[in-house]
Amino acid sequence: MNVFARRVRGCTAALFASALLLSSVAAQSSEYQELVTLFDQFRAYKQPQPVNGVVDYSAQAVAQRQQQLRDFQGRFKQLQVDDWDRAKKVDYLAVRAQLDQHDFVLAVSRPWARDPGFYVDPLMQIAFTELPAKGDELKKLRDSLRTVPRGLAAAQRNLAEVAGDYADFAMHNLKHSDGVNLRHPYREVPPPGVLGWYDDMLTRAKSKQPALVKDITAAKAAVQSFHDWLASNRSSMTAEAGVGKELFDWYMRSVKFMPYNGDDVLTLAQRELERNLAFYALERHRNRDLPELTFPKTREEYHDRMAKMDAEVREFLVKDGFMTVPDYIPTDWQEMGFNALWLVRDGGPNFWESVLYRDPNPDHWHAVIPGHRFDGMVAQKSTHPIRRYVSDPGRSEGWALYLEEAYMEIGRASCRERV
Repeated sequence: MNVFARRVRGCTAALFASALLLSSVAAQSSEYQELVTLFDQFRAYKQPQPVNGVVDYSAQAVAQRQQQLRDFQGRFKQLQVDDWDRAKKVDYLAVRAQLDQHDFVLAVSRPWARDPGFYVDPLMQIAFTELPAKGDELKKLRDSLRTVPRGLAAAQRNLAEVAGDYADFAMHNLKHSDGVNLRHPYREVPPPGVLGWYDDMLTRAKSKQPALVKDITAAKAAVQSFHDWLASNRSSMTAEAGVGKELFDWYMRSVKFMPYNGDDVLTLAQRELERNLAFYALERHRNRDLPELTFPKTREEYHDRMAKMDAEVREFLVKDGFMTVPDYIPTDWQEMGFNALWLVRDGGPNFWESVLYRDPNPDHWHAVIPGHRFDGMVAQKSTHPIRRYVSDPGRSEGWALYLEEAYMEIGRASCRERV
């Protein structure tokens, strides 16, 4: 074989290999796009369309949704992923976890039948609406208010297997502030629970938007009736709140992808409790010659502490090279938000306020910057077709808890180095 022929043969082999490689890449791309399409359709399916403002959670409707989920799962199992790269396989597992989680909701946790809080929690957001409302916001508010009686009537039909603990929580939240008031509009005295917020809305409507008084009054009456229904039927609400060890272990393994079962989780939790109590005792001993942290005396003093602390955190992140802060993160600490509003309560601050009023640092790291709120703002910038829609408390809470202790350890070391 002459040199030219060998070159031609070599080029042909190389082209053939390249063609196979390109074909494989194209196949992967096509299969991956199928995964993205499936996931997009699944996300749309997870948002059931209400009829007259109310989602159908009857046994027949739930069975139909389970069959639709089986169709998604069948399509998912047909995907050939052995040759995918690691990043795509991670996306594949993320979608599988989402499918399995929804399967668990439909078949096991079934909150529409077991947990009155499933219906109570969304009611508060309606009452938070600022008045006067205008345009599309007004239409949305009026539609939501008129849906409340129909929705709570349907809730009473659906709640056939209520766990007593869930009923107690729901009744408490209907008539009492949760004591945290996270992301609630500010009130000098927090309204007592969901019913209190409807009273608040009614008072505002009488002076700012009287045309809504009738709808708000009817919605509040339906909420009160729902509370009374729970109270009168509480003695028959005896279902188990838990799902059982076997199903919990399956959830940890298949949805959370964690290498722990229920027994492991209890062991780890007990170990961390003991470690934190020991760490707390050591910290108090280390700082025994310092004065106890005190409460601020006024809202202005509290806000001054927050502003100073926020500035110190941001400076630390940059100067110590702990983390990059993107330009789109708000520089105003109040725009970024915080968890505990300044409130003067009979009997003094609650547990949550007692921590933040003394020292807002730990919660700021955990929940604001660089914790949850920072985390959420970064996530909103993601353009990934799958991961931008997937979040998990195992990661977000683990990350936020890590930040609290990491700052103490790194911050203390940095301070020693500067001395």
